[in-house]
Amino acid sequence: MHGLQHPKLTASLNNLGAALIETGNYAQAISCLSSAFQHSKTALEIRTGIGQRIGERYHPAACIIDIWMMRDTTTDEKRPQLQYCEFVYTHPMKVPTQATSPSEISVAVAIAFNLAVAHHLASLQGCTGAHSFQGNSKEELLRQALRHYQHAFRLQRTQARTSQSPFFFMACINNIGVVFDNLGEKHQSEECFTHLLSLLMYISSTGSVEPSRFEFFFTNTTSRLTSDVCGFGAAAA
Repeated sequence: MHGLQHPKLTASLNNLGAALIETGNYAQAISCLSSAFQHSKTALEIRTGIGQRIGERYHPAACIIDIWMMRDTTTDEKRPQLQYCEFVYTHPMKVPTQATSPSEISVAVAIAFNLAVAHHLASLQGCTGAHSFQGNSKEELLRQALRHYQHAFRLQRTQARTSQSPFFFMACINNIGVVFDNLGEKHQSEECFTHLLSLLMYISSTGSVEPSRFEFFFTNTTSRLTSDVCGFGAAAA
């Protein structure tokens, strides 16, 4: 077992949490990923120092996040390439443990995103009415998912432009929009999907990425925005 300060501990905890998400053990996944989150947070604070901005520590390979998001999708034939739950991207990121430092921002991004996914999926597992998950209501789980999605998004923005990891940013914006919608915060949800549509159009116009990779985001975005417009029209009538 890795010692508490071993550089591979955080990545190992993250990968265990990711595996637990894949098997539907969300409570254990949240426990594992929460530990990984704390280790990563401590390591980042030590690396950056008191009062120093994380953004000053740009990672030259920030695009690795998109690679991690798709790493296992070509090798596991039993799992669909892209997993959704009501148009939610739920594929957890696994970090290569070789030569991985727990203080890398990319590792912290992966952990925060996975923790968000675990809470998000837990909110969909039997949390209706008076029922709860591990003592947490559906709204509480969604709020925690939202907080971790936003944290992952902000961390990645400190080290990468949107064009460097477009898949990650689209997945984050999409999932945040769905969470806002589930919480009944329609205005924030619409803002997310409007922003996502703009990002999709920009990426498509550059021709740098195969558009089919983002087809499900486009379908989700247009269906939701179209529904909002139709609903508005009906109300106005």
